[in-house]
Amino acid sequence: MVSAFSLDTPTSKRAIRDKVEQLLDEARYIYKDTEQKTGIFLAPVIQTLINKTWFRGKKDDGVIHPEFFEDEMLSLSTLALVLTVIENNLDEWVTGEHVAVAFSQNAYKQKYLAHVRRLKDFDEKTRESNIVPRLRKHLLKMARKHAKVDATGVKSKPAELSQEDIEAAKKEWENIVLSEGEDEM
Repeated sequence: MVSAFSLDTPTSKRAIRDKVEQLLDEARYIYKDTEQKTGIFLAPVIQTLINKTWFRGKKDDGVIHPEFFEDEMLSLSTLALVLTVIENNLDEWVTGEHVAVAFSQNAYKQKYLAHVRRLKDFDEKTRESNIVPRLRKHLLKMARKHAKVDATGVKSKPAELSQEDIEAAKKEWENIVLSEGEDEM
């Protein structure tokens, strides 16, 4: 992550601190071009984090767990989490040198929720352009490609319960109620 923003190149602490402050200002780290603020939500580090965290290979979490995607799109909560992780990493360099900052619920819940709100607000304001859904589809497509997974071979929805399964469950629960009594449930 450090190399994504050139924080690992030999430079002064002041230069690193200035760079981090610039990236954190107006959340510039979400842009492909942080200077011009173009390519919103296209910073390469976003895709890199998604790939390295959940889509390293065919058996990685993002591939085998459908909760990472919905309707063939990366979930909004996953994207917000990635943005929060990037912010945490930048927070670790805010002094100009690396100082570990715990990534905990107490420390980052509000920042995560702010990212969710920002994404939802951006989606609402650009609905006619369909930007956020297209972005989320693209991120998932590129992550699957990175994991060398055929998108058609991945199930994104859990299997439906058959009528037989439902009837069997009803009978099973009727027997439980009859044998245990409702007071014990």
